[in-house]
Amino acid sequence: MIGVILWSDVQVRKAVVWCEDQGDLAFLCEDTPFEHLKGLSAGDLIEFDVKIDGNLRRVDKPILLKGYEAGDVAANLINSAHATSTPTGKILTFPSPKPINAVSGLPSERAM
Repeated sequence: MIGVILWSDVQVRKAVVWCEDQGDLAFLCEDTPFEHLKGLSAGDLIEFDVKIDGNLRRVDKPILLKGYEAGDVAANLINSAHATSTPTGKILTFPSPKPINAVSGLPSERAM
């Protein structure tokens, strides 16, 4: 799964992640090893496995994807969108970057 960090706190070792499948949010919890994700912050893109824990989706085996800049995610989406008018309204299209696994330097397999 690919996701965007919406909120994180490295000191308490927690983060909230929006998932590419647009399902429930996923949670990166204190018992998930993520020391290798130094400085994880809102807007960062990660690749991870989803682990179901009761009613929660938990992040498992997170890997930071590079090639994306953290920042104001909403503003970046609006600024990079190209609107196309149709009879039913406007459709926003976005460029499709190719995420790169920050550990291996190879293209992300799950994003292809």
